[in-house]
Amino acid sequence: MDIILESKKLLILDIKRKTKAKMFCDVKVGDMLQLSVPVEYVGSNRGRSYAVDIKVKNLNSGQVTYKTFNQITSLLNCFEIKEIDNKMAEDKVWIITNDDMEIIDVYSNKRLAEMYAEELNEMAVANNFTVNKYDISNKGEKLDMKNNMKNLDQKDKIELIFTWNNGNVLEKLLNKFTNKSYKYVPGKLGVLEFVNENGECIKIDKYGEIIEANESLPQAFKNTVHQRLNKTNKMLNGFM
Repeated sequence: MDIILESKKLLILDIKRKTKAKMFCDVKVGDMLQLSVPVEYVGSNRGRSYAVDIKVKNLNSGQVTYKTFNQITSLLNCFEIKEIDNKMAEDKVWIITNDDMEIIDVYSNKRLAEMYAEELNEMAVANNFTVNKYDISNKGEKLDMKNNMKNLDQKDKIELIFTWNNGNVLEKLLNKFTNKSYKYVPGKLGVLEFVNENGECIKIDKYGEIIEANESLPQAFKNTVHQRLNKTNKMLNGFM
């Protein structure tokens, strides 16, 4: 029987210093790494066990390399890393948001989410992190949205949570910048649609590009949209 020990998925948040090591030199922000090692006899020489090779795989690119414990420690220190709770529940998740309603993290375990939010609140001076539950089950009633999610896979359900959250936040910003009353209209994945009382429509794609607009939008709003959705896409890379 083969027994494999695996780490959690490791999300690369930042690159602190460059390295020329195989595979690690190609790692980018947003990549996911995973370490694994088989449980097997490695042998010894003069009472000392041979070094164990750990398999390191970049889940984004598919690249693989092998390093010892001593080697891998220094290489991982080249990056800012976050362990991802990758066992998403089938029926619900808990999201952590800040004052700006940005999604900070997604957990399948409520207590883990609450503990992390408490830790963030102790460290942050000008922010308040809260935990909210979202139903992502196949029961038809989804996130107060008009979409029926029963045919969506886990990846699309998580993406829909982020889309819904961004839609509600950007609705308020859009109204502030335009002095009009736009409403976010939940729709298909990857598109944020806003409609006002006159039927005028604004659509934004998942990358923050304005794909339809009945008026010229302030650059400050466009910049905010780009910044927010770019951050969302990096987060989504971690969960997928």
